[in-house]
Amino acid sequence: MKFDLVIKNGTVVRPSGRCMEDIGIKNGKIAALANPGSISGVKEIDAKGLHILPGIIHTHVHMREPGMTHKEDYESGTKAAAAGGVTTTIDMPNVAPPTTTVERYL
Repeated sequence: MKFDLVIKNGTVVRPSGRCMEDIGIKNGKIAALANPGSISGVKEIDAKGLHILPGIIHTHVHMREPGMTHKEDYESGTKAAAAGGVTTTIDMPNVAPPTTTVERYL
């Protein structure tokens, strides 16, 4: 099978450890993890010397909405996160007016 994209020669980081693997991507989804050099793609990216991680969860972000969007907002914050490999953010609600209260959880 020829993949749309193959990321080659990278060190894939998994919960079980790290290993050298090529990643085959088809229709925007990971379709194969394979031994280095064993698959090919229409487009290939050489990741030699790089680590490939799953999407990262950032548990402490400040999107600053509402009230402080001159510092950051959801659009700019999530674009920056995605560019850095972050797939999930958890926003700290330290804005004015507050987005949540202690009473809400009681």
